[in-house]
Amino acid sequence: MWYTVEYIENDIIAIGENAHWEHTLSYLFRGKDVSWLVDTGTGIGNIHSLVRSLTSSPINVITTHVHWDHIGGHAQFETVYVHEQEASWLRDAIPIPLSVLKAQIAKVPFTPPQDSQFVLESYVPPRVKTPHIVHHGDCVSNSNFLLDIFHTPGHSPGSICLYERHTGYLLTGDLVYRGMIYAHYPSTDPVSLYRSYCQLSQLETIRGILPGHHDSCLAPDILAEGVNLLESLYTRKQLYHGTGEHIGDAIGFLF
Repeated sequence: MWYTVEYIENDIIAIGENAHWEHTLSYLFRGKDVSWLVDTGTGIGNIHSLVRSLTSSPINVITTHVHWDHIGGHAQFETVYVHEQEASWLRDAIPIPLSVLKAQIAKVPFTPPQDSQFVLESYVPPRVKTPHIVHHGDCVSNSNFLLDIFHTPGHSPGSICLYERHTGYLLTGDLVYRGMIYAHYPSTDPVSLYRSYCQLSQLETIRGILPGHHDSCLAPDILAEGVNLLESLYTRKQLYHGTGEHIGDAIGFLF
């Protein structure tokens, strides 16, 4: 089975792709009026079919960032939201060579599910002609949830995190997860990454972190570990591209 389904809470569902080496995670916040799908994964499987089996309400997609492994299923949905700084990436193209994307996808061999339409040789990232734009400070909601949007650049210029007010869950995309956080590509910015961590650390009521890869739910202390490591790199003047790997206990950074 390509997808795993885990209930974080009754109407918060983590959708994992553990059959691919990236172990990408998307999250469904169900509501009776509308359901919000945070990211759509790699596009190797049919995430629309899976999500439709989990909710009968209309589905809105909101994008943590426009990288191939988080927008793969976007074309399967009619309503897609993205931060203003990466709207052009969805409309036109991700500013990464297609050969690099394909090499990343196939870094570790995998077998697509039987219902997959994915063909690596003809792969191009999906495009969304008219995405809805979100900004820092916006809030999206449904009958069950209120998701506050934080602009958190660093891993990409238009990365966002979402904080659910009622439950205290923070969705972090690729800004925070267990393992190596990548900020060495031309479109990344280590200093902005540090500032984004500091911004999120001001949230005092985080119950758990829902990251974009690997673990479906993390204790909030991983954020504090990241802040401390980045603070030390800032102090040592190592917060720039080319300084390599900086590894902590649960989290690390590649600049």
